[in-house]
Amino acid sequence: MKNRFSIGEMSKLHNVPVKTLRYYDDIGLFKPTKVDESSKYRYYSIEQFEQLNTITYLKFSGLPLKEKSL
Repeated sequence: MKNRFSIGEMSKLHNVPVKTLRYYDDIGLFKPTKVDESSKYRYYSIEQFEQLNTITYLKFSGLPLKEKSL
């Protein structure tokens, strides 16, 4: 079984736009397990599937991605 998935594959498998995955990486919410040094392609592992499902569920439940500090 394959254990590394490109950002495009993760996008299709989880119905999450590539742009959203890049944003999650930028804010430190969901980081790829590997970034290719030369191409800068992001790769995710099968172990991250549950984490992305949880993030998606919480987002649709109304939990904000970032909290403002008081």
